[in-house]
Amino acid sequence: MLRFARPIKFFLIILVLVIIIIVLRVIDILGVVSTLSYLFTARQEDHVLCPEFVGGLGNLMFEYAFALGMARMKNMTILIDQENDLSQLFNLSGVVLPHVACWFLSKHTEVQAKAFNTETIQFPADRSYQLKGYFQSWKYFNHVDKELRRIFQFPEHIKAESNRILNDAIKSHEKRTGSKALTFIAVHIRRGDLLESQFQNYGYNVASLDYLRKAMQYFNARYHRILYIVCSNDMTWSKKYLTESNIYFVENYKREVDMALLASCNHTIMTVGTFGWWAAWLANGEVTHYRYPAARGSILQKAFSKDMNDYFYPHWIPML
Repeated sequence: MLRFARPIKFFLIILVLVIIIIVLRVIDILGVVSTLSYLFTARQEDHVLCPEFVGGLGNLMFEYAFALGMARMKNMTILIDQENDLSQLFNLSGVVLPHVACWFLSKHTEVQAKAFNTETIQFPADRSYQLKGYFQSWKYFNHVDKELRRIFQFPEHIKAESNRILNDAIKSHEKRTGSKALTFIAVHIRRGDLLESQFQNYGYNVASLDYLRKAMQYFNARYHRILYIVCSNDMTWSKKYLTESNIYFVENYKREVDMALLASCNHTIMTVGTFGWWAAWLANGEVTHYRYPAARGSILQKAFSKDMNDYFYPHWIPML
């Protein structure tokens, strides 16, 4: 009897593993069915781009922006899962299905994450692709800028909440200083997770206090009656070192509310990270950014173009 126990135990282990794999794949199976159903019923010439959405909100926005830019350039269709976080937030242009799985399509992978590369856009439009990468260059979607700005409009309930916060900030500032603010400067301070060893080893820098002070001096010299609206994932540090009376700290709101609030400001002080990048893009005013977001010689630095102008707009102002 004992000689049969070991094979049975091994068989049960294999069976359990197979069941786990099937369970983990069930959503993918539904996605494949949904995706194939669309592809079979679409016109023969209607090929799709299917973004692989990964990362935080800023990353998702870059991934979609690239897909939109390529879809308009190559007369292709974007295929989107309605359960994706971005689909829940914006009215995305494309075919939105209950489930999408595109891992069986041809893969199209970026060359550099934070730089424009001609090889990345030189793919034939006679087949469908899964897009794999971050595609973080404004040059990929500059030709669809106006359309993208229409798409990246926050829902009314988020706008209402961000407006309420801004009104609270105005009232608080007026009560403290006796002066009503006229110019609103968004400040996004990304620190927190970027100070962890895995990010530091990859090459992420965080903006210095000197940079933030220089950026504020720049705006102070150009505008009057300023109110700085600060969002950060390291509010303890921010409150400790930013002590001016015309600063309002925004805490404990959802990321989309923070971005909508920052986007409603006149101008922007970026530090590092894609969240701050998109807040600055949406605000569409003057922008300062930290000149060296990546450590010299790091893996991250190699993802940028040499002058970093593929990632940062040339008219945005770099500072140290």
